[in-house]
Amino acid sequence: MSVLLQKLAADKADISLSRAQLKGTINIAEIDPGLMLYQTGALTFKDKLLNQARSLQLPNLEVRSYVVENLYAACAGALQAAQLDAFTEKAKAAFIRCLTSADENGIARCLGQCLNQLTYHEKAYLQTEYDFQVMLNLVLRLSGFQTNIETQLLTGRTDFQITCCDQDNAYCFVFEFKLLHDDDPGLSAQQCRAQQDKLLQQAREQIQSRGYYLSAVPGAQTKCFAVVFSLKNKNVAALCAVNPPA
Repeated sequence: MSVLLQKLAADKADISLSRAQLKGTINIAEIDPGLMLYQTGALTFKDKLLNQARSLQLPNLEVRSYVVENLYAACAGALQAAQLDAFTEKAKAAFIRCLTSADENGIARCLGQCLNQLTYHEKAYLQTEYDFQVMLNLVLRLSGFQTNIETQLLTGRTDFQITCCDQDNAYCFVFEFKLLHDDDPGLSAQQCRAQQDKLLQQAREQIQSRGYYLSAVPGAQTKCFAVVFSLKNKNVAALCAVNPPA
């Protein structure tokens, strides 16, 4: 189930069921996870019958987010015990201090630590901006953080949010992600750096123009960050704090 969850989160799941599975009787104690998702209405047919099997998919982003969110809750204990242990309590406190103080280098280091928890094969799934969203959400959620992806605001959707509180304040940390396609061997180091700076500026302008600093969490102090990920290194390439426009 943990492998299925990661594939569903990254929209890389290759799920197919035979005609016998689709029409046969169900033993709930031994049910295939893919068949379970089909029977509960989460999966729809992707193509026509091929070699006596049907390929299945999650129909849209909303269903995928709902299914993955609920699988987090169902599988959290097993997944955390198996492999996702990105933060000790001390490291979690250090990450929160970096967020509240807008320590750009510290935040980039902590996000990189999250991505470094993934195996080589899991990192292979990181091909789009959305893949980075869901994988960071997976690691941070199972490490005890309250996170959300694709939060709908009046002016658009934020890519990623972390919320937390201490004795005195509530905080909402909003991230806008961009992906640098620096895996192209035809690009020089100078061209990659120019593209990285351009993407960082785009993320900064998007946060300011769409008012992401106006928190979706009532009463919370909001801090915003623009992040560029490297497709080649599967890690943070650049990060900066973004202040509200003057």
